[in-house]
Amino acid sequence: MNYLNTFARKVLSTLVGVTIAAVSFGQNAPADDLLVGYWGGVDAQSTAQAHFAGNVGGVQPELNAVRLRFANSLQRAAAIQRLLADPKVRYVEPNYTLGVFSSPNDTYYNEKQYAPHITQTDRAWEFWMPKKQVVVAIVDTGIQLTHPDLMSQLYVKDGKVVGYDFVYNDADPKDDYGHGTHCAGIVDAKGNNGLGVAGVDGWSPALTNNPNNYGVKLMPVKVLDRNGSGTIAQVAAGIVWAANNGANVISLSLGSENASTPLNDAVQYAWGKGCVIVAAAGNAGKETRSYPAACEHVISVASTDTADSLSDFSNYGAWISCAAPGSGIYSTYFHSDYMFMSGTSMATPLVAGEAAMLMCHSPTLTNVNVVSTIVGNIDPIKPANGHLIGLTHGRVNVYKALLSLGGDNQLPTLTAAVFDPATVTGGANGSLNVTLAKKAGPGGVTVGLKSLSSLLKVPASVLVKEGATSARVDVTTSLVGSQTDGTVQASLGTVTLSAKLTLKPITFTLKVPATISGGLTGQGTLTLGVLAPKGGLWVNLSRTGPVTVAGKVLVPEGKSAVMFNIVATRVTVETPYTVNANLADQKLSASGKVIVRK
Repeated sequence: MNYLNTFARKVLSTLVGVTIAAVSFGQNAPADDLLVGYWGGVDAQSTAQAHFAGNVGGVQPELNAVRLRFANSLQRAAAIQRLLADPKVRYVEPNYTLGVFSSPNDTYYNEKQYAPHITQTDRAWEFWMPKKQVVVAIVDTGIQLTHPDLMSQLYVKDGKVVGYDFVYNDADPKDDYGHGTHCAGIVDAKGNNGLGVAGVDGWSPALTNNPNNYGVKLMPVKVLDRNGSGTIAQVAAGIVWAANNGANVISLSLGSENASTPLNDAVQYAWGKGCVIVAAAGNAGKETRSYPAACEHVISVASTDTADSLSDFSNYGAWISCAAPGSGIYSTYFHSDYMFMSGTSMATPLVAGEAAMLMCHSPTLTNVNVVSTIVGNIDPIKPANGHLIGLTHGRVNVYKALLSLGGDNQLPTLTAAVFDPATVTGGANGSLNVTLAKKAGPGGVTVGLKSLSSLLKVPASVLVKEGATSARVDVTTSLVGSQTDGTVQASLGTVTLSAKLTLKPITFTLKVPATISGGLTGQGTLTLGVLAPKGGLWVNLSRTGPVTVAGKVLVPEGKSAVMFNIVATRVTVETPYTVNANLADQKLSASGKVIVRK
C-alpha cells in the first residue's frame, strides 16, 4: 500500500524578525458615540466635563479632543445641537471605526502573519473585485467545520456544506489531525472580522456589501487520516470528486516520491474540467520530484522564509513552478485554535488562494491563463545552501499577478492630485482633487492620502465612486505666522503624486482708544483680513500699564471683527498703556493713555 505523507512540520517557537505595521478601516460607528474637538486655547477636558459631566468617555490631549458617550440617540441629538452652537467647538463627528482600506483587523494579522505582506497580498486586497464565486477544494485531512474563522467561508449548497470524507466514507469531512484546517485558513480565513488571521481570499473591501455571495469558498475533501496519511486511491478519488462537485481550484498539500498513474489520471481529469491544481513540492530538502506536484498541469510549490530565501527543508530544482512563504506560517488549527506550522504544505494553499483570487476577479480566465499569470509574475528569491528552483521561477507576488490582468481588471491610473485653489488662508479648509485615467469600476476606487506637513490634516483615503473619474476631499489647515507650503501625497497602486498647498497668514489690525479715564471702560477693536472660519477664531490678548483685558477674544464665525473691553484703573497722573494681540505668532500692539478722571 502506498502512503502519502503530509508536508508539514509544527513550529512551536515564536516567529521572530518580523515587524509589521498596518492600519485598517471600516465605516461603522457606535450610534451614540461622538468625537468633539475644541479650538486652540480651550481646555477640552475641563470644558467637556463642565458641559457634559459623566459623558466624557476619553480624552486625546494632543488633538484637544474628547469622546462623548450617550445613553441613547435622543441625548446624542440634544448634545449635537448644543455643541454646534458653542463657538469653542471646532468639530463634532461620529466615532467612526477607522483604518487605511487593504489591512484587516484580525487579532494576529499584524503580529504573526508575514506572508500577506511579503507576497503583497495586502496590496491586492485594495482593488480585488470579486465578480463570481470560486470554490477551493482542500484535499487533505478535512476542515474543522465549526472553526469561527472558517465557518462562514465554507461552500454551502442546499443548506449543507459540500464536502466528503474518503477515509471513513461519509459526508462529514471534519478534521481529526489539524493539517487541513491550517491549510484552509491560509486560503480563506475570514478577514477583517476582528478574529484570528486573514486568509489570501478572506477579505476585500468589495465584500462588505456582497448580495451575490461572490468571493472564495472552501470545499473540505478528507483523504488523509488522523495520522496525516492516505492511500493513492483515496487521494485520486478526492481529486475527481472535487472536480465533479464544483471545485475551481484544488489544493494538495501532500505527496510521494513515487509516480502514480491513477494519481496522474485524476489530476488530468480535474485539469480537463477546468480546475487549477496546486501541489506541494516536498520537505525532503532535495531535488527529487514529488507527486502529484511533478505531474503535468500542476503548479508545484516550494517554500520560502521571512528573508525571501528558499526554506532549508524545501525540495528544489528546475521542475518546481514557483515558491511561496511556508516557514513559520500562523493559521487556523482544529479545536478552534491557531498554530505556527512550516512546510511546502503551507506554501501550497497560498498559491491556491492566489489562483482563486485571479479567477474570482476575472471570470473569463481559463486554468491555462491562471497558471501562466501566477508563474509569470514572481519575485526573485535567495538560494538556501546553493539550492534553487527554476532560473526564471521565484516567489509569487499576488499584487503583481492581479495587476497583470490588464483591461477592465486593471486598477485605474492616478493621473492628477491638485489643490484648487492652490493658496488658502491658514485655518481655512483646502480642497484636494484626485483624478483617475478612467472611470472607477464596481465598488469605486480608494486613493490613499498622506500629509507630509503637520499643518495639513487629511483623511487616510478618499473614494472615487463607481462610474466617476475624480473625487474631492477637504483638507484641514492650521494657522500660520508667515506664508508656508504644505504637501499631501495621493497614492494608488504603484503611482504616488504630490500636491502642494500654500498657506497665507491671517492679516489683522488692532485699535484702542487714545485715552480712557481711570476707573472707566473703553473698547478696543480687532479686525481680521478675512471672515473667521467655522467655529470662529480665538486671538490672545495681553496688556501693559494700568488696564486689564480678557486673555483672549473670539472673532465669531463668518465675522471679521470683534470689540473687547479695556478696563482702566484709577490713576493720579496720566499713564500710557498698551494692548497686545497674538495670532499664530503674529503680534500687534496698540497704545493709548489712561488719564486722570475728573
